[in-house]
Amino acid sequence: MTPSAALIVARGVGKTFYTAQGPLEVLKNVSLDVDRGEFLALQGVSGSGKSTLLSLLAGLDRPTEGEITLDGERLDRLTQPQLARVRRNKLGFVFQSFHLVPSLSVLENVQLPMAFRGHGFADKTKALALLDGVGLTHRADFLPGKLSGGEKQRAAIARALINDPLVVFADEPTGNLDSLNGQRVLEMLEKHTVHVGRSLVLVTHDADIASRAHRRVYLKDGQPTVKIDPPT
Repeated sequence: MTPSAALIVARGVGKTFYTAQGPLEVLKNVSLDVDRGEFLALQGVSGSGKSTLLSLLAGLDRPTEGEITLDGERLDRLTQPQLARVRRNKLGFVFQSFHLVPSLSVLENVQLPMAFRGHGFADKTKALALLDGVGLTHRADFLPGKLSGGEKQRAAIARALINDPLVVFADEPTGNLDSLNGQRVLEMLEKHTVHVGRSLVLVTHDADIASRAHRRVYLKDGQPTVKIDPPT
C-alpha cells in the first residue's frame, strides 16, 4: 500500500450523535486509507460503528470531526449539491434496505443511476447484462414489490454497478441471500470493481465473505482495533 495509490483517505474521523439522553460518540479518531483497486471489509459487533463509518466514507453523512478525502476531494467540505454530484458520478451503493423505487420496474431501477446522469432509459443493454449476472433477467419487467428479499438485494447490486463507479460501498450485501447466491453476487461485485482497478468497501458479519478481502478492519467501540490480511 502506498500513499499515492489511496482513493479514500480518512484522518482523525469522529462521529457523535446528539440524543435526548445526551451525546453518543459512535466513532473516535478513525484514520485509514482505501487504495484504488482494494477490497476492504469492515467488521465488528453490532453498534461498533462500521455502518456509520461506511456512510461517512461514502459522503452520505458528515463527520463531527476529522477529514475525509475521496479521489482528491475533501468530502467534509463539500456542499450538499457537490456531494450529490460525487455520489452520482463516482460511487455505487448497496444498502441493507435496498432503496428500490417501487413504481419502477427492476430494469428501470437498475437504469436509474444512468438516467440521473442524463442517459435516460432507452439503452437497456448494460442493465440487462448486469441483471443476467445476478440471475434476474426473468424479473426485469417486475415491480420490486413482486420480488423476494434476496431478489431485491441482487437488483440493488446490479444498480450499484451500472455507472462503473470508482468505488462501491456495500452494507451486508449478502445478508439476505443463501450461500450460493451470496457467493455469486460477491463474485460479480469483485468482477466489476477490484478486478478492473476499482475499489470495494464492504460491511459484513460473514467471515467467509470477509476472508476474500485484501484487508479486514475490525471496529470495536468506535475505533479500528485489528487489521488482518487474509491468508494467501
